[in-house]
Amino acid sequence: MNLKKLDIENNDEFKDYYNFLNSVDNHGHINFSNNYKNFTNKLISEIKKNKLKLFLIYDDKKIVNYIVIHHQAHINRTILKTFNHEDIFNFNNIFDEIDSKNLIEIGIRDSENQDYINSSSKFKKIKKYNFINLEIKEFINLSEKYINNNFKTHKFNIKNDLENLTFIQNECFKSHHGYEINSNNDIKEEINLIEQNNINHIEALVSDEGNWIAYCWTYYNKETKSGRLSMVGVREGFRGNGTAKVVIINSLIKIFKLGCNKIELEVDDSNISAKKIYFQLGFSITNNLNWYEVTK
Repeated sequence: MNLKKLDIENNDEFKDYYNFLNSVDNHGHINFSNNYKNFTNKLISEIKKNKLKLFLIYDDKKIVNYIVIHHQAHINRTILKTFNHEDIFNFNNIFDEIDSKNLIEIGIRDSENQDYINSSSKFKKIKKYNFINLEIKEFINLSEKYINNNFKTHKFNIKNDLENLTFIQNECFKSHHGYEINSNNDIKEEINLIEQNNINHIEALVSDEGNWIAYCWTYYNKETKSGRLSMVGVREGFRGNGTAKVVIINSLIKIFKLGCNKIELEVDDSNISAKKIYFQLGFSITNNLNWYEVTK
């Protein structure tokens, strides 16, 4: 087998990589887009911004695995992505591509083969997340009980609200594991990327003065009728009084009315208060994601 860095000018390599990912089960910390245009656009963008390096592993001209090195420079963290974890050390020259001061991590699902992980001392478990989803038929409509509070609902408008969304997201998630502070342009790029193949719905609860108190970011794919609850945040000082539940329910009602049949999300396994809300609304765990620190 041999290791080759992806050539972003080579369409055949992109296509082979895309086909490989679609031939194997979902793995790692993200589900890969099945829309080829979205898939390539995001990949090329991250490579050109030096956030990502991608190596393909071939056996007799056929891709059998890959290794992605995803840099998060602002927090001195590097994420590895691969289908076969053993190849990280079969091709350990990839570590030459990683800043020596960076913490190296990899996300692995319960549903993946973990024989190598469990037998190796090079992987130390540090965090766990739950993959959970909710089908429309399971949705418990609690809106009458929770909809009335002291804040008004406000639908996001990119022209007027981009700065508000960036601010509240950074404030709510700055202390979360692996979160990088976003700029207005980062958020705008993410919105534009999502909207290439999905319908975005971003809703906030605002005070009488127009200040954002909480927000919920959801989107769904019209072709698959499935969606994602991407972010939910409540500003410090407004938590613990049902505000999160209000903004979540508001968003779920509207995204289901738009045609979504199922919505999924990830939640920190240790975030008991958030999980309590999701379980009350009918969500159930489908898989778990374990983060490991990788040592060379």
